[in-house]
Amino acid sequence: VVGGDCTLGTSATIDVLGKGDAQGCFGPGGAVGAHAATSSGNYAHIRGNVYAPEEIGAGGDGKAQSRGGGAVKLTVTGTATIDGVIDAESSHQSDTGGNPEKGVGAGGSIFITAASIGGSGTIVASAYEGNGTSYTSIPGSGGRVALVATSGEVTFPSTNIRVSGSAGNSACGGGTIFIKNAADAYGELQLHDSKAYSQYNYSSHYPTATRMPAVKPGEKWTFDRIVVRSYGRIAVPEGAELEIAGGFAAVGGYSDSDAPQGGIVYLGGTITVPESAEHILQNAWLFQAVKPFTFPAGDVVVKTHAGFGCFNFNTGDTVPTNYPGCIVSIPGALTVDSGAFLFYGVGRGPRTTNSSPYGGHHGGVGTNSLTKAYDSILDPVLPGASAGSGDGGVNNNSGGAALKLTVGGLLTMNGTANVTSVENKWASHKAASGTINITAAGIAGTGSLKADGFPSGSSSKLSGGGGRIAIRLTGKDATFDNFPLANITADGAIKNNDVRSMSSAGTIYLQSGNEAEGAGTILVKSANSAITCPTPIPSLKYGGKNDVLKSAKLSVEKYGRVWLADSVRMASVTIDNTAKLDLNGKTLNVAAATVNGVRLAPGFYTTDSEQVAAVLLDSVGGGQLVVTGKGMKIIVR
Repeated sequence: VVGGDCTLGTSATIDVLGKGDAQGCFGPGGAVGAHAATSSGNYAHIRGNVYAPEEIGAGGDGKAQSRGGGAVKLTVTGTATIDGVIDAESSHQSDTGGNPEKGVGAGGSIFITAASIGGSGTIVASAYEGNGTSYTSIPGSGGRVALVATSGEVTFPSTNIRVSGSAGNSACGGGTIFIKNAADAYGELQLHDSKAYSQYNYSSHYPTATRMPAVKPGEKWTFDRIVVRSYGRIAVPEGAELEIAGGFAAVGGYSDSDAPQGGIVYLGGTITVPESAEHILQNAWLFQAVKPFTFPAGDVVVKTHAGFGCFNFNTGDTVPTNYPGCIVSIPGALTVDSGAFLFYGVGRGPRTTNSSPYGGHHGGVGTNSLTKAYDSILDPVLPGASAGSGDGGVNNNSGGAALKLTVGGLLTMNGTANVTSVENKWASHKAASGTINITAAGIAGTGSLKADGFPSGSSSKLSGGGGRIAIRLTGKDATFDNFPLANITADGAIKNNDVRSMSSAGTIYLQSGNEAEGAGTILVKSANSAITCPTPIPSLKYGGKNDVLKSAKLSVEKYGRVWLADSVRMASVTIDNTAKLDLNGKTLNVAAATVNGVRLAPGFYTTDSEQVAAVLLDSVGGGQLVVTGKGMKIIVR
């Protein structure tokens, strides 16, 4: 407690590094390495007060010697000027065997109250910020910092405050920063976590959704504003409430790139905004609803590098069935400006070294993996699989994420929706693209929706397969006339036109407002004539076999190729002169068929039939295309 002004000089330090709980120790209700986040995955283990933090950090794993960070509480009647260092980081000791740490303690607490707070020093309440590669099998959480000005403002630069979690073989989320000026009603939550994820490498992992900093269940946090920087994130789990007094427009931040890395993750709790607030997502942050989230009544506008999206998570799933996606409903209209994201899911799907036997595949597959396509064609919900050991070697390339979006009004789409995979390791097999699944009254704009496959880094390695896109329009007589279909792509990929590297295109399902459920068109197309690998239809894994395709129309165009995975009945098929259909010994039964612009007469067609010889293949033999026509037929044989 200081009765006047307080200055911490440039050479001065308040040092409580490693002065928290000892290794293997933690306070009541806590867990190893826990503070603002928890490596246990149990939000009940979160500790500390976001507005007035005084908790020391929990110790690291008992096999290590990393203690938690200590706690500093500084109360100043006058002005506090911090030009030196206040350090509440967890300690850096090695374990008893002399190896790098197996578990890291949590950062501590720094709580400063003064008439005004300034300076240019450093404030640290992070978990041990090591090299990000060789430690943290049990990671440590970031701590908490609060700066409260009682009569003036906080001018201390937030970029000089660090509350990062630790990362290595696994990761834990960062801490919280609370800034309150005298004029604020509730103050500002700042989310910074630049260290824990920036040292991304082939052995480090992102935290799971339950290892992120979160509003603790049973608590309600209220802020005027939320500032997101770098990889800062906050989760809202079941039983927790986050109130944003300024509405969604008061959330924002900045990123080193156009792709924001931080934001809010909804996990089933409550997010409250004023009824009068406009629903605007702006200024470089992402909203991910792992559990279904419905916006309050009204329209939603997305702009300036903000949007819906998924974050990088690490899970133990070997296949993508339970991987977190984004599920959002908007009662009114949705407008996505140019430069904003309807959805950002690039490389935000599974990242695992054992995704066999589905590695690198989704809607599109590799040449020798035609049975590995998964997910529904008409109603896809799954991300793209990472490439894994089942496809020739361990690597760390992430699949694309998954979006399921429902819009009650018009979707005006001038931004981007991108669920391609990402390259983290050169010359390895690549991961598959994810899912974009949209239901809206109508669609207009000039934006793009992309679920393209990712080309391999080497001609001898497998490219990632194309993903799945489905768009349903529910408005009466709504069509796709006001949106360029050329901007909706799920292309395959190939490296240097080498057939060893190619993967096939995914699927695009488009259903107009006057078409019944399941009666839309399935498009299979590709941007590269060198890709001869086909797209399996129907999909036979993870719910795809439940697709009812009898009313759907199939269009194979622009170098697209289809491989019949099973005999199927559909309403019609259209094949242009650049495309191919491999019957694979199966039967495709349709009411109408058009080949190279010519309508086929009812009948039975095989690869020997002159009318279809240029577009039909049959890799097994015995397959046929049956065109029944639209009248009733009785066939006796």
